[in-house]
Amino acid sequence: MQQFLRGVGVSGTNPKGMLLLLALLPQFIVQDGWSSTAQMLVLGGLHIVDIAVIYLVVSLLARRLLSARPTASRAVTRLSGVVMIVLGLGILAETAAAIV
Repeated sequence: MQQFLRGVGVSGTNPKGMLLLLALLPQFIVQDGWSSTAQMLVLGGLHIVDIAVIYLVVSLLARRLLSARPTASRAVTRLSGVVMIVLGLGILAETAAAIV
């Protein structure tokens, strides 16, 4: 439960997710019928439900797959680490190029 709450906190405070909602949802607001606030709340709520279902399914499938195959778990961990290092080096190079 503690991991779940931590995940909700991280996802809920992700500024990229909030910006995505604010950038995309207004395109689907119509002037007739409900107020724009109500429409944004409904669309945002649907998005939150969709994301919760997707995260739940992915986490359950990942747990089942990775707990059954320790070799796959190690491979995913190592690959994730390499990807994070490469991304970090790319950001560092881009920042250094902008400074120079």
